[in-house]
Amino acid sequence: MGNGRPRTENTELQRLLEERTADLQRVKAEYDNYRKRVRRDRLAVREPPWPMC
Repeated sequence: MGNGRPRTENTELQRLLEERTADLQRVKAEYDNYRKRVRRDRLAVREPPWPMC
């Protein structure tokens, strides 16, 4: 019951899939952190740390 691919090719494809998945997860985490940092910086620019009287 196979799909016609040698076992070593399936193993290689699985390794590549896992590598790409890890890359995607890392890039997503970096982007999420970037969005949070930009939002925090924008709020910091908008709101002074002391009362304006």
